[in-house]
Amino acid sequence: MAEVLIGGGTSGTVSLRAPDLAGTTVLTLPAASGTLLTQNSISPGGISITASALGTVAGNQTQLLRTTNVNSNAEYLEITSTRTANGSDWTTAGIRLQEKIDFTWMGYLQFNGSGNLGGVSIGTGTTTVGPTSILERMRIDGNGAMLRPYHPAFMVYGTDLPVIGSFVTYGAAAEFNIGPNGVHYNAGNGYSTATGRFTAPVTGLYSFSYGTYSAVATACQLSIKKNGITWAPSDSIGLCTIQSGTIAGTTVYIYLTANDFVSYGWRAGYSGQIYHPHSWFAGHLIG
Repeated sequence: MAEVLIGGGTSGTVSLRAPDLAGTTVLTLPAASGTLLTQNSISPGGISITASALGTVAGNQTQLLRTTNVNSNAEYLEITSTRTANGSDWTTAGIRLQEKIDFTWMGYLQFNGSGNLGGVSIGTGTTTVGPTSILERMRIDGNGAMLRPYHPAFMVYGTDLPVIGSFVTYGAAAEFNIGPNGVHYNAGNGYSTATGRFTAPVTGLYSFSYGTYSAVATACQLSIKKNGITWAPSDSIGLCTIQSGTIAGTTVYIYLTANDFVSYGWRAGYSGQIYHPHSWFAGHLIG
């Protein structure tokens, strides 16, 4: 015999029991916003939940199940059918599992959704506007590809500004700022066009690379800089040698603590001109 218990606290407990005999036992509860609960023999001892029809406008929701717990605040876990784009069938909707504390909606896990059929998406953040105002942070599509649109990453490159064809002179050990006018990508806005630095939003392992065209007649050394200081675990890692008419660069992995910043430029003791339009700087969080 299957049994479901409802209740708790000082209000007592209601026991709902389905007999072991073949057939269907139906439990109908008073409808709330068109919600109907039934217990049947499709899956012996299981519960089938049938809700009202989902609306056709993006953002519409139909609640399928809601659990509640009081822990100083009211804590809810909601399962809903959510319309992710205007439409009337399953290709523009998903099934969403989402947390809510009092009047604040939080992260969710969603199956399907417009543009992600057969996939899973994850949203994080908090909002009091509404459940569908939580931003999607990651998705795994139906083919298994993982997309992370807010994952910290950037790429900047030099332009001809301020003077077409001009070289820019940097002093000894100076940090370069090649991308004040040439930001190609800056997810998370960790790269500053004012300073030429990338500031880590979270602690983790990062990858950085750079390439630079030099106008210095004699050989000079470039370096990745962590918090304004040349980062070189050995005498070669993070460094490269360059001279007039050549492009040189390297790629490194650096472990950063949140708010550490990374740039690149001349190693101590070196200075001179570089050509911005043939230079770039890029990086991203690995994990």
